[in-house]
Amino acid sequence: MTHFRTLGTLGTHVIAELWGAKDTARPALLEAAVCNGIRESGATIITSHFHHFGNVSGVTGMVLLAESHLSIHTWPEHDYAALDIFMCGSCDPHRALEYLCRTLEVRNLQVSEFRRGSLLSGKLRTQPEPIPETSIKGCIHINDEK
Repeated sequence: MTHFRTLGTLGTHVIAELWGAKDTARPALLEAAVCNGIRESGATIITSHFHHFGNVSGVTGMVLLAESHLSIHTWPEHDYAALDIFMCGSCDPHRALEYLCRTLEVRNLQVSEFRRGSLLSGKLRTQPEPIPETSIKGCIHINDEK
């Protein structure tokens, strides 16, 4: 087995569960909060679109960034919002998340973070390490030469 030293990643992907957030049924206020959080992170907004699903229903918002994206989906009737932030380069998705939590007065937060695009020995890792046959049953390995 070949071992590589990881030099870094291309980006950070943050998935967050926001409980008890305020104003998640108000698309204009939510969009302003999201866009301000993005600016706090150092990212560049290309465009955004927020859709309101009705009077007491939630909002889905998507912001396209030069450094990737942010999406939010809200269920105000459950005091819940799902947040997905992926940013590359020197941008910090955690700064956007912190801003949103403060602005929306989030009471409970669960966060998962994924490092995307592992860099090995100074180059982008183009081939994943082989997965042992016994680890995934029923899968076809596209790099098999059988």
